[in-house]
Amino acid sequence: MYHALLFVLGGYLVCLAVSGYRAALRLRGEVISQRERVRRYQVSILWNVLSASAVLIIAVLSPMTLFDLGIRPSRLPESGMERVLGIGSLLVAGALALLFLYQMFAFLFSASFRIEQVAGLKRRRESGGWYDRVVDNLIPRTRIEKGWFAFSAIAAGIAEEIVFRGFALHLLSTVFPLFPPYMLAVAAGILFGLAHSYQGVRGAVKTALIGTLFGLLYLGTDSLLLCVLLHALFDLSSAFLYEAADA
Repeated sequence: MYHALLFVLGGYLVCLAVSGYRAALRLRGEVISQRERVRRYQVSILWNVLSASAVLIIAVLSPMTLFDLGIRPSRLPESGMERVLGIGSLLVAGALALLFLYQMFAFLFSASFRIEQVAGLKRRRESGGWYDRVVDNLIPRTRIEKGWFAFSAIAAGIAEEIVFRGFALHLLSTVFPLFPPYMLAVAAGILFGLAHSYQGVRGAVKTALIGTLFGLLYLGTDSLLLCVLLHALFDLSSAFLYEAADA
């Protein structure tokens, strides 16, 4: 059964990459309207809710449990290399969380920092690849957009960690029991990057590295909790790049 579920997960990754690429193609032109931007956030929320719901239904209908998916309290291993990994991953996650929080507060309270970052993004939009225009188009501008974007970031943080860390790592460890868990975390991170291949080589590699970090954090803390929080914070940090407009 787990082999079949791993095959289904592979199909899901292909669908995610293809649908992401098709959506990105529609967003690569000029700056889009608030209506279109909000619609993209709503589609993302729906996709993530359905994805996480499907995994939870599978867990209910199979020998798999929510505990197997990493839905459990965080804890550090008592000793050994596992504890070293746990402490190391916590330190890295803490540093990233501080970086994301710094960026958010700098966007909110430093006009010069925000202007500098916006100018850099516009330069990349004009001279970079087509996906730089997509990234700019997806950043919220108005208060309404920022509200929907926040929901989208939280939904992605929860759903993608359930699917790509809890579910994927459980399947990989069951199908390939002889492989070290940390090697499987790297494999799951690569799968996460391939699912985002529509972002180009640079985006896929960056996503794979982030996915691997989240996988190691999951193994080091024996829970998805901190992965979800860090993932949502990472996605949410870009919401404050542009100063909120009324409409």
